[in-house]
Amino acid sequence: MQAKYPEQVDLKTITKEEIISKNLPCRSVKAAIEDGLLTPIESWEFLDHII
Repeated sequence: MQAKYPEQVDLKTITKEEIISKNLPCRSVKAAIEDGLLTPIESWEFLDHII
């Protein structure tokens, strides 16, 4: 995540509020897969709940 979004993400200090306010793809498994951060798994389309 930090490699793909170095301007937006500092893994040492990131908070849940930042993830949601910046609409970052790590906010849900589905968003992370759609952004290419994670490899798709079976039924990933349903894993869309916000962290």
